[in-house]
Amino acid sequence: VLVVTCTLLLGITTLIGGGLMIDVCLSADRVVRHMQAWRLLTSSLFHTGGIHLLFNMVALLQVGVPLERLLGSVQLSWLVATLSVLSNCLYVGLALAAGLPPLGWSQPSFQCVLGFSGVLFGLIVVHAEVAHIASYSLFGAVTIPARAYPWLLLAACQLMVPHVSFLGHLSGLLVGQALALGLLRLAMPSPATVATLESWSVVQRWGLPSSDPGATLRAMPDAGVAGAHLLPISTASHGGGLLEGLWQPYPPALVPGTPPAPPPILRTPSMSIVHQCRAGQGPEAAAAAAAAAAEARLAGTKGHGAGPRKGGPAPPPAPL
Repeated sequence: VLVVTCTLLLGITTLIGGGLMIDVCLSADRVVRHMQAWRLLTSSLFHTGGIHLLFNMVALLQVGVPLERLLGSVQLSWLVATLSVLSNCLYVGLALAAGLPPLGWSQPSFQCVLGFSGVLFGLIVVHAEVAHIASYSLFGAVTIPARAYPWLLLAACQLMVPHVSFLGHLSGLLVGQALALGLLRLAMPSPATVATLESWSVVQRWGLPSSDPGATLRAMPDAGVAGAHLLPISTASHGGGLLEGLWQPYPPALVPGTPPAPPPILRTPSMSIVHQCRAGQGPEAAAAAAAAAAEARLAGTKGHGAGPRKGGPAPPPAPL
């Protein structure tokens, strides 16, 4: 929904002209001095161009899809709205604070910023916390701790694209850190509220994903599903298919909660001797009885094992 909405808004902006961007972008001066509070909501949904939109939407799909699987559509929507408003509010505060002594840097107060990047930085932090991700792998060559990854990404974005809004990205990252640490717990919906919203007919009719048990935003930093990954390691389907075996945990026989089958008990003549000794017979008598029983079984095998059975042909050999 977010991808479609942002794409449509970019199309409308292109048709109408760049004047619309001036009316919806985030400006600390316009929000505080001119009381244009709607900019706290609209600035995250609009983008400056197709390349800007493409990069943000690809990043949103990478982090948003696994988050929606864990949290459900209701909690993810709540999270995006909260990150958007709080990160933009923090941006306004930081931009105004930069103009105060001793910095005296008034330029950020009059800058106008657009884009979903600030929310994305917050989502990256929250996803690492909810999914219990310890580290990220960069092209399979470098392992980066999950807590350091957003900060390194912030520095990389600023170095590669110097004209992007550093304060906007920093604001989203800081709000995401506050959410992951549980400092903004009251801003998140309670489990009862989530259950009520997920039971609404519109959610059921659209077939939107529901949250996993225990994966609640209000319970952070203890929320989440242990061992969750960006890619699935197992599937809920018990049938065949192309993915069967590829995503199955290895080895498939070791299923948690299923005790291993006990080994079969092998009956030997020595065990028969022991049982007969316990029944009151002496060792010599028990050994003689066991030998006689073995000879009787051998004689029976020789008598009935050769030739076809009476009344029909011999049975086919068992498959290997």
